[in-house]
Amino acid sequence: MLAGLWLAALALGSLPAVLLAILSALLVHFQRNALSLYPIVAVCIAGGLPVAHVLLIAAGLDSLLKPGLALLLAAVLLPVSHLVAVARVRVDSRNLATFFLLDGVPADWTIAVPSQLGFDSRPLEAAGRRVVKVDLQSALDEGSLNAVLGPVTQPAVLLVPRWGADDRFPHGELAAVRNPRQHRWHALRDFGSNDVLVNYPYWTPWGDPSFTTAVLE
Repeated sequence: MLAGLWLAALALGSLPAVLLAILSALLVHFQRNALSLYPIVAVCIAGGLPVAHVLLIAAGLDSLLKPGLALLLAAVLLPVSHLVAVARVRVDSRNLATFFLLDGVPADWTIAVPSQLGFDSRPLEAAGRRVVKVDLQSALDEGSLNAVLGPVTQPAVLLVPRWGADDRFPHGELAAVRNPRQHRWHALRDFGSNDVLVNYPYWTPWGDPSFTTAVLE
């Protein structure tokens, strides 16, 4: 009976570790869409551990039941690169830019923020900064871009997105058209690592969007 309880404890105790191993190995952008499946997979794996324990003993391989085995399983299940990514401190590029704008841009300058970045301007506005929202979706050529930015009072800085596209969808060429045109301004500092995707129904600044703070001239 005690042996049975020990095996049940093994299955129950290993469930969180197995679930963590599965989640840490994923590189899916929208994990929430399938999150309900992961605990089920973890239950199946954790339930198999007591069975594996019994089979190893029955096969006379109980010498494998040592701490080294647990370390080996952890090394196999948990990719080191993913563990490093999980442990790394993540600060959204928009938050970093907020600190930079408060400290590095004169208080009387206008800050032009594209709506496509999903930027929270409330900390800037609370500090008394003049923030203007601009919509760059209609800026398809030089004339329309100038029309969008014309009302922005200068001196000013603009958060210039780095556009990208999802290869699974059409109109990805829009990114290549927009990027060179917006590099004409003097760049102050770059932020972020992920392109703002232009060929979705709503342009998507997913996870640490990439943009440049530039002086409008």
